[in-house]
Amino acid sequence: SRIGCLLACGILAVACKDVNFSNEDSFGLRLVTIQITPEEYGLLAGQLLSKRPAQAEIRVAGEFKVQCSASYAGRSSLDSYRKSYDLNFCDKTYSKRSSYRLSAQAIDKTMIRSLIGYELFKFMGLETPAAEPAAAYINRKYQGLYLFMETVKKEFFKAHKLNVDEIYKARYANAGFRLEFSSKIPEAFSYEGKGEDRFTFIEAIYKALWLEPRDDLFAKTLESFMDVDGFLSYMAVAVYINHWDGFDNNYFLAYHED
Repeated sequence: SRIGCLLACGILAVACKDVNFSNEDSFGLRLVTIQITPEEYGLLAGQLLSKRPAQAEIRVAGEFKVQCSASYAGRSSLDSYRKSYDLNFCDKTYSKRSSYRLSAQAIDKTMIRSLIGYELFKFMGLETPAAEPAAAYINRKYQGLYLFMETVKKEFFKAHKLNVDEIYKARYANAGFRLEFSSKIPEAFSYEGKGEDRFTFIEAIYKALWLEPRDDLFAKTLESFMDVDGFLSYMAVAVYINHWDGFDNNYFLAYHED
């Protein structure tokens, strides 16, 4: 068995001796590189939980370069060896986007679960972020296979030709619409929009859900301001793919006049 082990190790060494992961090879994928000074990298790593943005040079596909910032992304995945990053392009855009997520897909060894899930959501008629495999480098060192993903914000809906005024992001596993969550709305959702009374529509959902005793009136009230079919389509796919992180966390509700 020792001889077999030595032979296996020897073959592996011969097979891999010419592989260099520091030359920023795209391997036929989208190439995303981050250049960051040791000082900024230290601040980034030292303030992990606060996700402090660090100044960085970001390049995408070798054709787009910008001096802006990168920050750690996610919450539970912050403990993973490979981190995810939010890339911000300041006043520039790449494919009409000012930010992207470079996702390590920490809990998915196959790296295809999100891609399959997005295809299913798209098949059900939902607005779905674009995502593709990418080769990622930091300071010319290969970080591995990542997903290069659109972030959901106003420019995302504009590109999808939807005039959206209010966007709510479910977060911290407090956005499941159970009765006990009704007092935690500011904790359960982050908000992007221009309204002063920012949680009006979320509160309306809770009121219809828990204060209307008649089922027929509840359904009529809810359908007057919410795309019920879209919501049920999202939930159906989430159940089908066992999307455990998407029932009370990490989904978006967007309000528009139509």
